[in-house]
Amino acid sequence: RALVGSEMCIRDSNKSILVTTDLRDAVNILTPKNVYLVTSHYEGECVTLNEFLNRDLNESMIVFSGQDVGFRRAELALGEVVSLGLDEFKALPPLSIATIVFYELCRRFKEKP
Repeated sequence: RALVGSEMCIRDSNKSILVTTDLRDAVNILTPKNVYLVTSHYEGECVTLNEFLNRDLNESMIVFSGQDVGFRRAELALGEVVSLGLDEFKALPPLSIATIVFYELCRRFKEKP
């Protein structure tokens, strides 16, 4: 375990977990090519799950709000807001949406030759 300022990095068995105090720190440390702020609220570009997953997501950070109310104003400025604005997603909390998105991402990676 290593503490660097307000960040904490845990490495074990060739896997790492990075914990930061806020999204800005994570973006500054990881320097992704794209940052997608995924929400079920109609806040940004409205796309289907398939449209979102068909994007080039290499070197991208996919972020889900930890609160049902969505992202704070300061967080919205850090990336592109992508609204999975389907009616079936509106009633789901962010953790459920994250689970669906990551399940589909893993499934697609397994299907690629």
